[in-house]
Amino acid sequence: MRWLINAALFLLPFVAFFSYARWANARRAATGTEPLLPPWYWLIVLGALFAIVGFFAMRAFTDVHTGSYVPATVGPDGRIVPGHYEDDGRPAYVPPPQTPPPEAAPKPVAP
Repeated sequence: MRWLINAALFLLPFVAFFSYARWANARRAATGTEPLLPPWYWLIVLGALFAIVGFFAMRAFTDVHTGSYVPATVGPDGRIVPGHYEDDGRPAYVPPPQTPPPEAAPKPVAP
């Protein structure tokens, strides 16, 4: 589902431009002027920018899955049970264990 949202965000500038270009070119054809040419570079840059912003927005505003992922399986009645997360009581983030600072090495004894 998330890839669909990012694909839509990437295609948004293309749809907006070509919708505008269709309307503008119809008006330009009526007046006899040249049609609009697509600015491919800027459409791709804007599409990539929207998709990247979408990646960060979905990461910031969607819930973090906790627990263990259970992959899709075939149930006893032959139906596919979709993959899901099962809560196993673990938090979403487990901080690393604290290690004590290393002890100073003993000073060598002079002979």
